[in-house]
Amino acid sequence: MFAPWRRYRNWISTDLEPQVHDPGWSVVGINSVNPLGWQRGWFDKKDIETVRQGFAQTPAGAFRIVVVHHPLEHLPGEQKKLMRGADLAISSLAQLGTDIVLSGHLHSWRADVFAATQFEPTVLQVHAGTGLSDRYRGQENDFNLLTLDDETVRVERYISTGTDFFRQDSTIRFRRITTGWEADMEGTTDPTC
Repeated sequence: MFAPWRRYRNWISTDLEPQVHDPGWSVVGINSVNPLGWQRGWFDKKDIETVRQGFAQTPAGAFRIVVVHHPLEHLPGEQKKLMRGADLAISSLAQLGTDIVLSGHLHSWRADVFAATQFEPTVLQVHAGTGLSDRYRGQENDFNLLTLDDETVRVERYISTGTDFFRQDSTIRFRRITTGWEADMEGTTDPTC
C-alpha cells in the first residue's frame, strides 16, 4: 500500500513513465495504474501535461505514440469499467497530435481508430492481447508488430501456434489523411475489419 511499485522499481526500472525520442518518432509512457484500484485505472491532467512536455520537441511529421496500460475505449459488451478520465484523455491526445495509443489490460487484441468521432484528428488505438499466459480469456496468446512509414502504419498480429512459435494472423494498415487516420482496406488482411 505504501510502496505499490517497489518490486517493479527494484527489478525492472525506477522510471514508471519512460520516454524514448528519435527524429522519426516519440514514445511517451503514462502510468495509468491507480494503486488503490488497479483494475480501473486513471488518466488525469498531470498525465496530459506529461504527454505535452514529452511531445514538445517532437519534429513535425514524426510519429507521436503514447503507451498506457489501461485502454481509453472499450468494445461494446466489455464488463470491466472504463478508465477514469478516458474521454478527456482521448480529446487531449488528439489535440496534442498523438498518432497512436498502445494499451493492454483487457487481454484482447484490437487495432482501430477511436470510435469517438468528435475528436479530431483521429487517433489510432492498438491493444495488445496476452503474450505469454495460460489464462487465455477466449483469445490466443499474441503480440503486435507495428511498422511505421511517412503516411502509413501497418499493424501485424502474431498468434501462438500452441508450440514454441508465433505465426502472422492478420494485418491492418492505416493511412494518414487530413483529419488523422483511417483504415486502408487495400493493406488489410483481417476479415473482421
